[in-house]
Amino acid sequence: MRNFIKIIIALIVLASSAVTSAKRFFIYESIDAIAVNVDEVYLGSTGGAIGTNESSCGYNDTIDVWHSFTPTSTEPYKISLCGSTFDTTLSILDSNGAIDLACNDDYCDLQSELTIGLTAGKNYLIRVAGYDGETGDYTLTIETTPADLNVGLTIDSSWMYQNLPGRISSNLTASISITDDPVSNSSYSCEWELILPSDVNAVPKTVAGGGANDAFWTFAPPGCDEPLALSDSGQPFTVRVIVIGNDYGNMGTAEAEFGIALLGDVNNDTFVNLKDRQMVNDYWQIGPATGLTLKDCDMNCDGVVNLKDRSITNDIWRGEVGKNSVSGPCLFR
Repeated sequence: MRNFIKIIIALIVLASSAVTSAKRFFIYESIDAIAVNVDEVYLGSTGGAIGTNESSCGYNDTIDVWHSFTPTSTEPYKISLCGSTFDTTLSILDSNGAIDLACNDDYCDLQSELTIGLTAGKNYLIRVAGYDGETGDYTLTIETTPADLNVGLTIDSSWMYQNLPGRISSNLTASISITDDPVSNSSYSCEWELILPSDVNAVPKTVAGGGANDAFWTFAPPGCDEPLALSDSGQPFTVRVIVIGNDYGNMGTAEAEFGIALLGDVNNDTFVNLKDRQMVNDYWQIGPATGLTLKDCDMNCDGVVNLKDRSITNDIWRGEVGKNSVSGPCLFR
């Protein structure tokens, strides 16, 4: 009976010790953390520190020091241990130390750095440790950073024809992609813009998209009865997009160039004349002429050469359209 009582007492002591140890660990994380601020340099050391857990990106990095940080604005923050004297690991956790939001081992040589979007008024924990048990002096800095987005922009073709008056059958679609977002915004806004050549003032027309919530923009050139729609000097047009992260306000910019060709200028010599008529006739009667492709005869850019293209060509030959001329060929033909 005495032995049984001793065993019970021993189990209670062990359980109490385990609870105390766990409690000490979480108190150390959430209460004893050293407060740090933006744009201040904190010089610290992990020498003499203790710990029991490893980070998600380190190995045997149980010896740790904890800091707390409460941002005053919602935006990306760069948290850095660059300049420390040992092989560091760096973790960003929630205020309870329970959720690992981000972790880095080697960023600047053997030291660590993270860029992460943080929310104003919310407390975060910063854990500083040493890879494989290393200890030493560290330099901790926090600063706001744009954390630029890497944005891709593609256009489904590099050029298009002028349209017949009142039509938008020839058009291009520009599409964006987010290739990298260091702070992982949940949504984005777009600012679309067309940059015209210096000798052009007729703006292409929006067919679809092109709004703040659109990841694409389909636009068509002005009609061929608008002389100022073409670049006489042969300069390219440019579509530009600025993408803004809705959560953290970081942004990225991308551009792509395209050309607008003179409608009916099959041989791209800056004139609509008998040479173009002969090339179209040859193509329709006997197939591709020398150096001529389907794309050149596809007047409305719909992917096929058919009666619609013949109709457009006939309108041009009758003098109803195609009275414009340019001094330089379309650069993208």
